[in-house]
Amino acid sequence: MRPLFSPAASRTLNRPLISKAFPHPTIPALPAHLRINRKMSTSTTDPLRSTPWQVSPASHDFRSDTFTTPTPSMLASLTLPTTSLGDNVYRESINTNNFSDRLAKLFNKPAACYVISGTMGNLLSLRANLSHYPSPYSVVLDTRSHVYCYEAGGLSELAKAWPIGYTVPVVKNADGTVEDGMVTLDMVKKVWVGEEEDGHFSRSRVLSLENTIKGQVVPLETIKEVTDWVRSKGGRTHLDGARFWEAVSSVKAGQNKTEWNREKAIEMLRAYADCFDTVTVCFSKGLGAPIGSYVVGSEEDIKRVERYRKQTGGDGRQVGLLAAMMEVGLDETFLSGKLWESQRRVEQLTEYWKNLGGKLACQSDTNMIWMDLESLGVSDEDWGEIAKKRGVSAWSRLVFHYQVAEEAYGKLKQAMSDLMEYAKHGTVDGKPLKSESTTKAIYGSK
Repeated sequence: MRPLFSPAASRTLNRPLISKAFPHPTIPALPAHLRINRKMSTSTTDPLRSTPWQVSPASHDFRSDTFTTPTPSMLASLTLPTTSLGDNVYRESINTNNFSDRLAKLFNKPAACYVISGTMGNLLSLRANLSHYPSPYSVVLDTRSHVYCYEAGGLSELAKAWPIGYTVPVVKNADGTVEDGMVTLDMVKKVWVGEEEDGHFSRSRVLSLENTIKGQVVPLETIKEVTDWVRSKGGRTHLDGARFWEAVSSVKAGQNKTEWNREKAIEMLRAYADCFDTVTVCFSKGLGAPIGSYVVGSEEDIKRVERYRKQTGGDGRQVGLLAAMMEVGLDETFLSGKLWESQRRVEQLTEYWKNLGGKLACQSDTNMIWMDLESLGVSDEDWGEIAKKRGVSAWSRLVFHYQVAEEAYGKLKQAMSDLMEYAKHGTVDGKPLKSESTTKAIYGSK
């Protein structure tokens, strides 16, 4: 048989080979006024010598911890002799294999695997859980959750499952403020469709929870009660742990406010994970890695996740480069207590905001402050412009992370004071606000 990529085969397929006879098309030169002289200078002030890795682009950004970027130590990890360039599809990426084993042990689960994103991890995990049952089926989840609201309908379109949402009521406090409540077993029971239900309804097979959700930590006792009941009904459970690292770093999960307790965080991480068949965790939010999440679970479930990952184009070749940076994030950010430190900053700035007369739209237990702009009659866009004038980026949901510079906290305080002036007098520093913002706040639960 003639080789497919022989010159003759190429002519047969009408695809000429790249050769002297068939050169690449000429690429027009860039106009002179658009060219940049990249000749390196010895000056330390030359902007061509500075890199975005010396000072994080997120150093003054409170919009989200998704804006965190790889640190110098993450970038240095790419050149370590322990970082493999092996092909992960063929399981030859040694440090990826080792990191997967390490994460499985950390969560006290049999297996773990890399996925490109938390959204992919949730989709593949739910498919793996649902594949244990014949269809049709439904997944029960919070109507505020990322899977329900912000994952492009993948649960229905790709996992072919019907989402059934429970609604967490808003709680009104004695001081007149309102905040989101918390999931309860009764909420899940109310929407769960069991085998005894009318045949018109899609049977519930999986419960998907999110922790944290809107910065709130779902207590371990609540999660255990709900997941135990679901399992007693023959169902399975999944945790969207996009900010799970934050949850187990919180005071609500057993930490104290004066000293970071690494062992306690690991203990709580395992206790939570024990309630779920599959768990996804993200490394590209507060941990600073550029790409990547992980799924942990049983060997059978992880094999199914890996198969579905292949179907959705999520396999990768030199994943070891990403695994190296994710491991640095795990060690230097979560295990070292940097998330815990950011949460202490949240407490300080929350108190400052309240002392100014500001209210909270939602209570947070971790790295967020939900500013109630509606009570001030101020739009998110105007607040963003006020913050910008002080040199920080912000939405009504403030998200704190370890890459925020020290001076940025002072600038945020100034912006908060400006906001109260604007709410009362319609001016900032005695001048009307001219909004130039074109970016809307899009964050949902993430």
